[in-house]
Amino acid sequence: MAQPSLHELAKQGDAQSIATLMQLALDSKNIQVRAVFHYPCLHIVFEGKRAPDAEAMLSFVSQSMAKIGVERLLYLRVYGYEAGQPFPQWAERLFFQRTTRLWVRSGTKEADDRSSFARLLTNAERTDADDGDQLRVPEFRTDRFIVCGLGGLGQYCALNLKKFAYLHYQVEVVAIDKVRPETYEVMNLMDLLDQGVIVGDCRRTDVLEHAGIHSARAILFVTGDESANIEGAIAARRLNPGIRIVVRSAQNNLNELLKDQLGGFVALDPSELPAAAYTVAGMASDTLGLFDLEQQSVRVIERELTAQDLKFVDMPVQNLHKRNLRLISMPSLSSDRLFFQWHPDLKLRVGDRCAYVEVIDKEHEMIRPRQVRHRSWLSNVGQRIKKFQLQEFWQWIQDSQARQAILIGMIIGFILWATNTIIFITNVPKLPWHRAAISAVVLILGGYGDVFATLNVDELPVPPWVEVFALMTTLVSIIYVLGVLGLIADNLISSKFDFLNRGVPMPEQDHIVLIGFGRLGQKIANLLYELNQPMVIISRQANLTVPPQTPYITSATPKDLTKANVATARSVVAVTDNQMFNLEVTLLAKNAARSRNRNIDLVIRTQDQFFSENLEELLPKAKALSVYALSAEAFAGAAFGEDMLNVFRLNRQTVLVAEYEITPGDTLVGKTLSQIAYGYDVVPLFLQTLMPRNDGTNRFFLPSDDELLNEGDRLVVLSSISGLRRIEQGEIRLPRRWQIYAKPPLNANIDISNKLSLMAGCDLETARDFVEQLPGVIELNLYDIQAYRLGTSLAKMLPLQMLPL
Repeated sequence: MAQPSLHELAKQGDAQSIATLMQLALDSKNIQVRAVFHYPCLHIVFEGKRAPDAEAMLSFVSQSMAKIGVERLLYLRVYGYEAGQPFPQWAERLFFQRTTRLWVRSGTKEADDRSSFARLLTNAERTDADDGDQLRVPEFRTDRFIVCGLGGLGQYCALNLKKFAYLHYQVEVVAIDKVRPETYEVMNLMDLLDQGVIVGDCRRTDVLEHAGIHSARAILFVTGDESANIEGAIAARRLNPGIRIVVRSAQNNLNELLKDQLGGFVALDPSELPAAAYTVAGMASDTLGLFDLEQQSVRVIERELTAQDLKFVDMPVQNLHKRNLRLISMPSLSSDRLFFQWHPDLKLRVGDRCAYVEVIDKEHEMIRPRQVRHRSWLSNVGQRIKKFQLQEFWQWIQDSQARQAILIGMIIGFILWATNTIIFITNVPKLPWHRAAISAVVLILGGYGDVFATLNVDELPVPPWVEVFALMTTLVSIIYVLGVLGLIADNLISSKFDFLNRGVPMPEQDHIVLIGFGRLGQKIANLLYELNQPMVIISRQANLTVPPQTPYITSATPKDLTKANVATARSVVAVTDNQMFNLEVTLLAKNAARSRNRNIDLVIRTQDQFFSENLEELLPKAKALSVYALSAEAFAGAAFGEDMLNVFRLNRQTVLVAEYEITPGDTLVGKTLSQIAYGYDVVPLFLQTLMPRNDGTNRFFLPSDDELLNEGDRLVVLSSISGLRRIEQGEIRLPRRWQIYAKPPLNANIDISNKLSLMAGCDLETARDFVEQLPGVIELNLYDIQAYRLGTSLAKMLPLQMLPL
């Protein structure tokens, strides 16, 4: 049987034959042609000492493929490589146009003009036929969760538990409460519940059994009565020894004892988890999250880059994966992902908004030191007049009605003194000018009888109208001037006693005004004190136990904000239980700052997420945070077996700091951190391995992407609730299929196989077989960032080309 010709093989779609024909037609020794067929696409590679001209190569390919007439192909992808570079300098997509019988460009818009890697991957099709081992589709299953207490926290817990449901995985939520809720903070709450609300006491056995506790995976006790929550947890453990128990409780000592005694027990305080979010919001800085992890402080920062950010500007994002710092998000890029939205060769530029996480020593001074300056109205008068800041001084006077009254009284007193002095000098003969001035002062102070008794003794004639005018002056001074002097004396005496009793000066400016000193307010105050932030506490409660050297004001009305110098404050954090009061005081603070031509940051505690969203429309720059909406996601995540360490907000989403203990059968076992990070869209923060590495280290902050997780390891990640759901269900994002074409290395002694196995996550034996048979080709499933790291690393060892299939 006759062998098919080269041309016939090319018509059938044989990639090597097409490459050979193109090489012959090109008639150039400086440009090498290689073709790879990956149905339904043919990849054509041109390589030269310099990247071949794109327009010329595309025209050549179009004409050549029209002559060959291959019918099996749906489209072509053409690449131009420069010798020694692992990735192409340009890439274009062609499709067959039947009207012209030519292959023309698809006209696809580039994903990101700044990134050649983005152009390379634009519309690069993924073929999942060979990736069956990469996607594990679990069988359909259902888990039941019981929520005890349908207050604000319970409703949000039910909502977030339902977010874990997806395709093959069903979540059933059953609710128990003593009474049916009168108001719903979560829209369509009844539609989220798989049966009607069970009315009863969650501590009773029959009620728990009616809710299906024997078949439930977890039960959440989130009522407002912590004692009832603990009693219910003990009853639940007796009925179901294997159930996961999540309890709302702030009794730390008791919680630790119950954790050891009951097992599978997690206690969370809904006021403690979001305290850090309120704190960093009130600091009005770039910090989004701040928490301690393994004796280190971890800070998450979001900021807009300026020309002074030399360590970021014009830096490839891949280089920002350092030992103590890692870029995690770029909200300025349009993407539905929370983390890693960029292409790996993207360079940052001025104006980009990026978020990164950094690990710092606790002794490191993260925030500027506390600076508290005492300001009395007298010292400010002298200081401002001395500096000729008349406009600012006048604004300071207008900020307080008491100051305005004092100023008017002083002006009236001066006018009366000057007038009476002139009248005495001009109308009382032989009266020296100094006696006239002194008499006018005595007259203003109410000494009418003293003045005219002295004048009569000296037998000085006084006209009757002068006596009448002097009497009127005395009456005015008694009514107004002496009243103002009394107000001054009262302020001075009050300030004196306040200083003797507490000895804490009031901050002058650039401080934080914390309104509300309940459990949440106390935790916020403690965090601010640890961070050396100047603050003033305003609360309706008296005799507060506040952090040392912290001024506080016992106030019952929003008008008392002026005592805290709110007009010159950096921010106002209102965290009382009354969200309308919080809104009122923050609006008053905003108006006070506006009167001084200043902007002030506003942080408002709300009761429900809908009110928060509406406030964001009304006050775009204000930060409206719902305690229950923030903490409920942590409660829901804890119900699935993870420990929640902290929460904060990033890009309008709640980010959870979750801790995983890797157990047998876990979806994370046997995966590298690159697969976990880019497949589940989470950020690994800390890794503790069961087996130490060669250098004896088993604890890593911001660990390398190449680390492999095994049973017994401990991993802490940043994740949204969607990321937790993907990990729970093993719903990993599929990587892209890459072809690596490599030639023998110049140095045969270097160990390439270990590097390839470690960074690509492939079998070591497979990597060795590939290296031993070079030149050769290997196809691997890699995420884009992973592929870029691998390509740039291997290119230092041997000539290679990496092609996305």
